[in-house]
Amino acid sequence: MLPVQPSTELNELCSLVPRFLDSVLIGKGATDDGVAVTVCLEMIRNLVNHPVKHNVIFNINNGEEVGLYGAAAFMKHPWAKDVKAFVNLGMYRILGASFQSDDHVDDIY
Repeated sequence: MLPVQPSTELNELCSLVPRFLDSVLIGKGATDDGVAVTVCLEMIRNLVNHPVKHNVIFNINNGEEVGLYGAAAFMKHPWAKDVKAFVNLGMYRILGASFQSDDHVDDIY
């Protein structure tokens, strides 16, 4: 987890950008979920150079494909209660064209 924040303390207004590092066994990992992790890294670089008013938490984790373990672990962290917005960068599909969905991951958060 990496908080990008304008101050030294997380305040009550946080956005969460969660992504994961693992991929399904038959997938190549590009759309599930390499592209979104790359976008997160670029967002972090941009926010460091151009701070925003409210805090942003990047939860780049593992274990999504085998049980949403990273998402479940974040929900037990004290910062979870401060999240007011959820940014879903998920692209789903291992074969053929990717599409954006917010089915199962959003249910955990």
